[in-house]
Amino acid sequence: KIKRMKNLPMAALDSETVTVVKRKVKTKKKKVKTERKKRKSKENTSLKGKSEPKDKKIQVLQKNENNSENVESMKIGNGHDIEEKVNEGKRSKEFESGHDFEVELPNKKQKSSFRKGNDVEKSGEVSTGTVLKKKKKKKNKNAEQNSELENIAQKKIVGIKDKMNAKIIQATLNTKYKEEKLKTALKKSWSSNGYPLKIDTCDEDSGIKLMKRLPPLYYAPIFFNFYNLIDSPSKRISMFYFIYLFQFKQTTDLKNASTPSLSALRNFLYGPFRKYLMNITGIELDNTVDMGSSLYEQTDVLLCHDDELEGRRIAYILYLVPPWDEKDGGTLDVFHTDKNGQPADIAKSFFPVWNSFAFFEVSPVSFHQVSEVLAKKKRLSINGWYHGSPVNRPPKFVELPRPVKSPCHIEQEDLYSWINHVYLDPWTQKEIKTKFQKDSQIELEQFLAEDKYEALLEAIKLKDLKWHYEGPANKRHYEVTKANKAGELVRECLKFLRSEAVFLIFSQLTGLRLHKLAPPDSEDEEEKSSEKEPSPCVSQEIRRVSHGSYTLVHDDDPVGSQYALDAMLFLGVSEKWTQALGGFTSYIARDEDEELLTVLPRSNSLSMVYRDKETLKFTKHVNTSVKDLLEEEQQFYEVNCTYYE
Repeated sequence: KIKRMKNLPMAALDSETVTVVKRKVKTKKKKVKTERKKRKSKENTSLKGKSEPKDKKIQVLQKNENNSENVESMKIGNGHDIEEKVNEGKRSKEFESGHDFEVELPNKKQKSSFRKGNDVEKSGEVSTGTVLKKKKKKKNKNAEQNSELENIAQKKIVGIKDKMNAKIIQATLNTKYKEEKLKTALKKSWSSNGYPLKIDTCDEDSGIKLMKRLPPLYYAPIFFNFYNLIDSPSKRISMFYFIYLFQFKQTTDLKNASTPSLSALRNFLYGPFRKYLMNITGIELDNTVDMGSSLYEQTDVLLCHDDELEGRRIAYILYLVPPWDEKDGGTLDVFHTDKNGQPADIAKSFFPVWNSFAFFEVSPVSFHQVSEVLAKKKRLSINGWYHGSPVNRPPKFVELPRPVKSPCHIEQEDLYSWINHVYLDPWTQKEIKTKFQKDSQIELEQFLAEDKYEALLEAIKLKDLKWHYEGPANKRHYEVTKANKAGELVRECLKFLRSEAVFLIFSQLTGLRLHKLAPPDSEDEEEKSSEKEPSPCVSQEIRRVSHGSYTLVHDDDPVGSQYALDAMLFLGVSEKWTQALGGFTSYIARDEDEELLTVLPRSNSLSMVYRDKETLKFTKHVNTSVKDLLEEEQQFYEVNCTYYE
């Protein structure tokens, strides 16, 4: 009663569907009756109604008449089994293939369509799972048995796929990298003592670039032989919308990935290639291997870092990119280091190429970054780390904090000439203080007098004002100018913000003890104030923020080691400057990525934020979208002050 089906040759594994075309076989009633009589006449047969036509690869098995149920099993084309259980017109099926085909039930005109993968369509409805559970009109007495059959079918499906993939999906090392001559050269170039940075060399035979640095970095093109690799790991990506170090899409750990190509690549990286690396580098690696995938699109970036984490010994990157050019960005940049072991200038940049592979030892000086992707392209890579026994690391370099200065004196008329008189009004100060003590932050718009603001902006924009980049790159990257080289008006502004009068005003606006005349907020504070006199101070810096500017969070930041009041005065910010361009200041809790506060730059606006030791801040990387603005709008200025009680 089941219409016969014939399998077509199976297509490549990465095709969307494999279709099986059913053929309708018309039989006459007389022929059917004749066949039934012949089957009944057979002796010692445990199965009735068995038919094995030689020209068709379909077998139908039926149970004994004594059984209350009939079980029919079909073998279709490529040998995949389909077992069909019939009970009072109800059928449950086991499918051992994800291929598309249709089955027409004899007593019902409804057609069921089974699709490759987990999506199943039935009569316009969509259900998930590899086994489609039909909607029953009557109560199913064998629901538990059917469920067991479905579970068995699931396991068999996976088993068949694994066997098929093991034969077809492969990842192997390019044979030229197996040559003993090249392996010996690679091994010799990798020194435990390290090499000073020299001009990188290129082996003409292999095309591999050996970068002799501490540690050495290898960049090798056409590294693997792929067959039916790679199916898209980007289907598993998740977006990190807000991270201080990077912004791109990445997968979860792929160690449990079940897709055929990723499984083949993972098995190769975890097994034969791990031994290959140990032979070249001499580094003993254990069985722990991290494997993930990263997808960078336009404006995405991974800023300078060293990859150090307990147990990481070798980092690797496999590039799976479309045709790429240096102007597209997204290069792997490696850094020189200075006498303190901190990143200095960029030593070498490698732009990604399909099937190229880079690996290097993770060390205190393995500073690198992925530069911003400038083109509307997708930079896909598979990357991770090989692990081994932890090694001793030298103490981390701790930089000195920015110099601080005590309050200075200015004349009353000078104070009145700089500050907007609104903020001198006692009632306004009281309202601001109430809000600040509730939120620990406030934005004071039009903080400077209008004429002083315009004059200061013109002075800070002067072309003869010298700017230089402040580093190191693993902590910050923006332009600064020295106060003693700035114009007179700029120096007057810094003096105004450092004056005793401003310290007192800020005390009245915030409730902090930034001046000895500041009244305490409570009796407890009054008792403490009698024991210790405040010694307020401030650090100041003039910044220019433009494309590529950023600051990073780091644990040993001396600025964040104590309670402080951040005051950021912004100048020359375009009205078209949005949060999407970057350049805003973000506050997060230590050891967490959740954002507590975002401070957007606005012209002539003073943003004040009071933070504790567990609150960190950073400035978001200014991306290439800023170049869509007019040239004079592509940067802004900030007078950055940090006040301490």
